[in-house]
Amino acid sequence: AVGQAGHLDLVARDASGLLEQCLGCGRIIGAVIAADVLATTGVALAPGIDFDRSRGHRMMRLSFCGDTAELDEALDRLEQNLRWEPRNESLHVNLGSFWSIRGDVPRGLRHYQKALRLNPRSPGTHRELAQAYLKLNQPSTALPHYQTAAQLDPWNVSDWVNVGLILGQQGRLAYARRAFTRALWIDPRNEKIILAGA
Repeated sequence: AVGQAGHLDLVARDASGLLEQCLGCGRIIGAVIAADVLATTGVALAPGIDFDRSRGHRMMRLSFCGDTAELDEALDRLEQNLRWEPRNESLHVNLGSFWSIRGDVPRGLRHYQKALRLNPRSPGTHRELAQAYLKLNQPSTALPHYQTAAQLDPWNVSDWVNVGLILGQQGRLAYARRAFTRALWIDPRNEKIILAGA
């Protein structure tokens, strides 16, 4: 459908469920493509800025669902690709997400940690690690990863909000207020920050 909508430059990326738009001169952005595909096909796509703030405007995240056998096959393919490309950060992140969603968070953590060793400056990987630690009820372990993500991607409001929430739960209220203040400075109308009491 994407090709039929006139976006023939889309290419599969890392067998990870991402498509990247070859932009040529940077005139086309993911949000524009998403709006066009929705208008012409009725299919909703998400621009990739949620997972990669620096390059995500050129990407789309495609989520899919299916029966268990199809998801198992997708997992097998990801793991097979990882055997061919063991230093592929993106594959580790996607396998980490896959295992975390399937409920095997410790296995997902191992993949996130491998991805982080390959690229310690990836705010998205720090963010995924933090979320996995929260699923394991380990907010103290999640906190430094949210803090690092916030330092690497200072315009991401959710990182600052999560830092503030964890610090607030720890009773470190002055530091929590600083994180919430930063988040409000970026997005003054963010309801999550307002509800958190910043």
